[in-house]
Amino acid sequence: SDDVDPRTRLFGFQHSLGIVTGNNGMGPELDLALIYSPTTSDNSFHLGTGILIGIPMYDKNNYLLSLSSGESYKVKEHGGKPEIQQVRLKTFTFTKTDEDNYRIIEQNGNITDLRDYGDGLCRPVTLCSPLGRTLTLTWTSSNYGRILSSVSDDSNEVLFQSEHDNDRVEITFLPGHT
Repeated sequence: SDDVDPRTRLFGFQHSLGIVTGNNGMGPELDLALIYSPTTSDNSFHLGTGILIGIPMYDKNNYLLSLSSGESYKVKEHGGKPEIQQVRLKTFTFTKTDEDNYRIIEQNGNITDLRDYGDGLCRPVTLCSPLGRTLTLTWTSSNYGRILSSVSDDSNEVLFQSEHDNDRVEITFLPGHT
């Protein structure tokens, strides 16, 4: 979907690349979407300035939690315990499991574990369904920071893969399948 915000007159868009479903359709699901926001100068995914992948992340430097739904919340950390600011309906909990790891537990039972790789940006490393099935997200280092390089399920089947070099990004769903 694309839209011009009537308040700011800025254009933004969200485009789904596809839904990755692991474990022979048993889940969990990961909706990979490209999101463009003209208000950010971020290029942490090597996709262009202002383009993000719509996955949950926590920016410890700016105390900002972004959910896969597109919602963003300011966070206050008191003695290591994060507290979400200005949440109207509590549809998730956000906890700190140790110095570098956080957890999002959604009302539907889905669990997302986030890890800080040393740059203050906590990225998802596992998604767990209420049935206990998981997706593992692998991040690799690049000139642009950490990038999502693959998503695999409990059977170690690679469901998503991306390759980056200096001037291109190649994204493949179900590599090795025809």
